[in-house]
Amino acid sequence: MVQYDIVKMKALANHMRDRGVAIEGKVPLGWPSRENAVNDMEACQVAKRLDETLCNLDSVLKYHAGRMRKMAEATDAGVVIAEAMDVTNAGEIEQAGPR
Repeated sequence: MVQYDIVKMKALANHMRDRGVAIEGKVPLGWPSRENAVNDMEACQVAKRLDETLCNLDSVLKYHAGRMRKMAEATDAGVVIAEAMDVTNAGEIEQAGPR
């Protein structure tokens, strides 16, 4: 038998969703100063490589934020299933009556 706590599952889903939103709020990293630096130092290879690195980090952050959002959605779906199972089980117990 699997034990679950619907309240904790909902809290987990909300936490994951909030974390994903917080991470998405950090993208793009270093903006607008990053854009200004690249524009001001067009011939500087360091600035170009730094911009490329930050773009790659932006992609990583977006990926992880998306994974957190998907985890939250999957947990929400699990909550719906668990609640439906509880209702079904309660109905079956009630229908069976006392022994």
